[in-house]
Amino acid sequence: MVGEYHLYDVIVVEFLREHATGAMMDLGLRLRYRFPHAILIFLDYWYPDEFYYKPEGDKSFGQFYEERRMPSYDVFQPEVLDGTDEEDWGYQAYNRAVLQEAADHSNAFVLEFPEPNNKKIDSLKQYGTLYLNDMRHFNEVGHAFVRDKIVELLASLNYDSSRSRVGEFESKDHCELWYETGSMSNFQSNMEMIQFKPNNQGNTKYALEVKPGENESSGTRNAIDIFNPWGEDEAYLYVSYMATADQNYYPNALAEIMNSHSKTTASYILNTTIPNGGDTEIVTNYKIGPVDPGNSVVHLRILEDTTSLTEHYGVYIVGLMLTSHQYHERIAADF
Repeated sequence: MVGEYHLYDVIVVEFLREHATGAMMDLGLRLRYRFPHAILIFLDYWYPDEFYYKPEGDKSFGQFYEERRMPSYDVFQPEVLDGTDEEDWGYQAYNRAVLQEAADHSNAFVLEFPEPNNKKIDSLKQYGTLYLNDMRHFNEVGHAFVRDKIVELLASLNYDSSRSRVGEFESKDHCELWYETGSMSNFQSNMEMIQFKPNNQGNTKYALEVKPGENESSGTRNAIDIFNPWGEDEAYLYVSYMATADQNYYPNALAEIMNSHSKTTASYILNTTIPNGGDTEIVTNYKIGPVDPGNSVVHLRILEDTTSLTEHYGVYIVGLMLTSHQYHERIAADF
């Protein structure tokens, strides 16, 4: 979508509700600028695992369901809810205004489930049939349900695809994600490119490892060289790194940007813990701050004693984005 000029009539955006931030505004506006006449749709569907069972220590519905369902039967079993009351169930609704504001500014549509409010059990029984046993991902019935809702919306709009066109992006970014490839071309670093598997499963991924024990006086600092090409204008740097819900999985690190005059222009603590993240390990992206014109260096340093960590002693950096446009602070991507 970035480097090509393919024409998109309809763009559907699915996102992690718990990570919905002002970045949705950035994404919506960029897509609208690029595709001025496309139908832009945000899918805002809660999933049953967002509910929790209070009598058993706020146990997630996914775990509650797995412990009670018949394992040989993959169709949703609403009877697991028998014997529970409305007050047994909790549900923390997120601020839908974040998404609605983004939709309003980018002329997008929102497709959503009704919020469960005081009908939690009825909501679980009604929509649980659309999900796999993990109660987080749509099954075939769920995908068909969403497809039908999209088709229904498009039919009501009488969309004229002859008006579709591709515009230029409002700005050019220098982005590189070596998470999949293990190769870098836009940036240089003295850190080692290592291989790993998120959640210890799946395909091999790649990261620059920020190691503890870096020593400034001996010249062994963890560093990435960057260059701001936009004349006399400031640029902004975003760093992509691995994070999990387990506080003992990755340590935190400090990222500092130093210009060609050895002056620090920005610093940020890379928090590697995801609030309410379950057992998911994801790529998360944070804005470090402004970058002066010309050459700069990103220095990274582990902030804590890593001897107590059970998994990794370093932080895994998987990508950088250098942009002339200042976006919101945080974006998350579930790879």
